[in-house]
Amino acid sequence: MNPKIVLVTIGALMTLHGIGIYLVAGSMVEYTDPTEAMITMGAKLNETTGIMTLLVGVILLVSNNIETNSAKKVVVGTGISMGICCAFSAERHVNQVWNGEGGPPVFIPIIFGLLTIWSFYVGLKKDPSN
Repeated sequence: MNPKIVLVTIGALMTLHGIGIYLVAGSMVEYTDPTEAMITMGAKLNETTGIMTLLVGVILLVSNNIETNSAKKVVVGTGISMGICCAFSAERHVNQVWNGEGGPPVFIPIIFGLLTIWSFYVGLKKDPSN
């Protein structure tokens, strides 16, 4: 499998995720009873997170034109990042559910885990032409 497919797929997902976070940055009011300062601070934090996620997505989308060996290195780096996201979101989910606070949806760590496995599989796979 071509590493450029991984870059485009994960880049598109990260770009859409970043845009989505940015657009719904202030919607946390529906889930809590915060003060106005908390709403403003949370919205600004979500906007920043959305922009940074969008940044990563655009970098991955633009890097699909690099040579295959370099693309594999970027895919492995993406796999490391996705692994960290998977570990963090899984830990967050388990701790919040354990404490009765709800937590992020269970599919989030699963998606990050699948993207991690896919990235490492494609990035570390030996090229049969060598």
